Amino acid sequence: MARTKKLTPDESQVVEDTTINDSQQEQAAALKSRKVLPKKVITLILDAARSSTKFLVIDDEGQVIECPKLPSVFAELQNPLHQELGAYTVGLKLDASKGKPDEKPTEEIKHYVVGERALLEETSTAMTDSHDNKLNYFYLLALGAITAIPDLHELSTGASEKSRTLTLKMVVLSLADGKTLLDQLKKCRWIKVNGVKYRLNFLFNQSLYFAEGYGSAVWAKSELVEHQDITIFDVGFGTACQTSYLCTGKLPLKRTVETNGGGGLGSLVEFLAKAMAMGDSSRLIPISEVRQILEDSQIKDGKILATANDGRDVSGALERAIHWWMTESTLKFALDAVCLKARRHPVVLVGGSFAIPPILERIKKRLIDGGANKELIKEVPNPGMLSIEGMQELFVEQKQPHLQVVKNAEQQQKEDKLHSPDSVINPDTNTDQPIGDNSNILDSQSA
Repeated sequence: MARTKKLTPDESQVVEDTTINDSQQEQAAALKSRKVLPKKVITLILDAARSSTKFLVIDDEGQVIECPKLPSVFAELQNPLHQELGAYTVGLKLDASKGKPDEKPTEEIKHYVVGERALLEETSTAMTDSHDNKLNYFYLLALGAITAIPDLHELSTGASEKSRTLTLKMVVLSLADGKTLLDQLKKCRWIKVNGVKYRLNFLFNQSLYFAEGYGSAVWAKSELVEHQDITIFDVGFGTACQTSYLCTGKLPLKRTVETNGGGGLGSLVEFLAKAMAMGDSSRLIPISEVRQILEDSQIKDGKILATANDGRDVSGALERAIHWWMTESTLKFALDAVCLKARRHPVVLVGGSFAIPPILERIKKRLIDGGANKELIKEVPNPGMLSIEGMQELFVEQKQPHLQVVKNAEQQQKEDKLHSPDSVINPDTNTDQPIGDNSNILDSQSA
């Protein structure tokens, strides 16, 4: 039997040093092999209205990425969908109270689809179904918007093709409290889109929220430079909202707002359905078809032209419906107020309703007949998207200094770290660290 040689203290030290050196070399080699990539930060400007969700993206190089508009409808699914617009799987962080006291909070995995595809599901939920739906389900619409961003994979960071990280600054336009809406995103840990898992890193300390239609005020300030008082008249699906702005500083300042709930396009759709039901046809026309008739209508030589899907001429029904809408809904209060404003100050007509020619012409006529100055009624191109597109001026071409978030030393340190190259971490790694930076949000709705 061979005898084991006993090492002297000096020989033992040599072996130990060699082992340590080998270990250090392995660690150095591992560090050297890690890919070091700069983080990509994208800005998502989002208006999740009751009728549709509109948004656009600005990448870290200042390039604007146009995105598709999604109907504000979602459906929960039993199984995930692939290669379908607005479909995703999400990992939601559960509250500690929902688990056992000695267990760490777990996450809940669910499958959703947002937009037109959701309408095919029996379980679909539209924001127009209930007054509180937008407040309760904003985060689902926001995630649907993220999944619909073109070239999402290219805007993310990661060493793996299947595990990526999305770093987002959120800019939210809403009548509701913006901070309440953004807080919903704190429970969203990751999403999976078409087989790729994206860890969600929301930069809450750099996120902003503004009044609905604020982009229109930004546009008006730059285009109507000779005016200090400007009113934005935004007729959406649910409301006919007029907001007054003071435009004397760098950014428009909101003076007053009147929402006039029930004065939006949804009321006109109901009036049109009622007017069409007064004929002798026995065919029941679904609300979705009524809305399509309205959106396809035209005006020629001052006369409204509208045709039902079965070929019937319903021009007269639409004329009556618009009259009822302007006289029997809360739109009447909005029109009376706007008439007074437009005698002395410009009024900008925005919102998806003004993209429909008969509505634009009849409301303009009503304002002028009510005493408004014709020269102060301002039409805009693409009125349904101006509230989003107008926000570009604040985030593109070195114009960001107009929006300054007050940061303390800790926040500044986090931002410096964000913009420096950082090692890519596998999004599948579970940690107890919160998603995002959990900092305060600038209250920009006062703007």
